[in-house]
Amino acid sequence: MGDRVENSQIKMKEQSNNHDPEAFDWRYELSDGREVRQNAYWNELPDGTRFLQVNGFYSYRGPDGVKYSVSYYVDENGYHPTVIVGYEDLTPKPPQHIDTKVLASLLG
Repeated sequence: MGDRVENSQIKMKEQSNNHDPEAFDWRYELSDGREVRQNAYWNELPDGTRFLQVNGFYSYRGPDGVKYSVSYYVDENGYHPTVIVGYEDLTPKPPQHIDTKVLASLLG
């Protein structure tokens, strides 16, 4: 099996969970290199419609030793993943929201 860790030996390296009615943030990392992170908060469209903005990341090390990762965000327009093969640091970044008045002045 080389450097791979048997399932019975996989241990939790780190974990955190923070939940409240308006947002949540949780993560964990396992001894075999798998990592999962996700956070969410309520966001609002200019028309007042509220939606849950979700940002996340998960990764694992394949049998070839390469790290495979997916960073994503979910907004009012759907699921937006970015797949990375290798060691690039990925911290999920939500889209930057521009105040509607500023956006209107730019487009106007």
